[in-house]
Amino acid sequence: GGEFISFSGIVYGIFSREKHVIDEFTIPSGWKWYGGIDYGAANPFVFLLVAVSNQGEAYVVKEHYVGMRELEYHARCIKDICDEYCGGIDRLEGIYIDPSAGIKRDLNVTHNIPTLNADNSLDMGIERVKYYLGNNELTGVPRLRVFRTCTNLIDEIEKLSYAEAKTDLNTSEKPRKRKDHACDALRYIVSTSFMIPDVLDDEEKDIRSIIIRQFTL
Repeated sequence: GGEFISFSGIVYGIFSREKHVIDEFTIPSGWKWYGGIDYGAANPFVFLLVAVSNQGEAYVVKEHYVGMRELEYHARCIKDICDEYCGGIDRLEGIYIDPSAGIKRDLNVTHNIPTLNADNSLDMGIERVKYYLGNNELTGVPRLRVFRTCTNLIDEIEKLSYAEAKTDLNTSEKPRKRKDHACDALRYIVSTSFMIPDVLDDEEKDIRSIIIRQFTL
């Protein structure tokens, strides 16, 4: 048998506000856009908007995090966010949602918000998010960062934890289902949509220099 490793503790221990949380900046026109939805009725309904640079670096630009409202309200908010940040919902490469969510048809048909089934593999998704939170080997900065206005996502990433450690070698440890709504929406995007190459061109270096100055001033 293999050695038992305890997974109790913070899921995204690699995350830190100093490294991963940045001020807003204007997204260049050529970047791609992605969305992720975690459905909640009594729980918060979450929509995350992510911009991905021409070289694949990802930025969580905006969050919609609201509970106890009707689907029509959320759909309107999603459209307003996309209009403001990326010029319309049609600009998104995809909006990813849990394939088991019962609202998928209503969003697609009734509210004209096209959604795609996300890869909802929990263990693989968590590992992919951890990878993107890690540093780009060429630049030494994280592959994925979050605008500091996305306060709920930041709070969830910092606090999402595993349940008590299991003693069974064959038992897979799962995070607590407690305030994980924004984390799930992020996982749907990262698991399903984009890959991030560790290369940069001159335009990307110019954009990064603006961001990196935040950490050196």
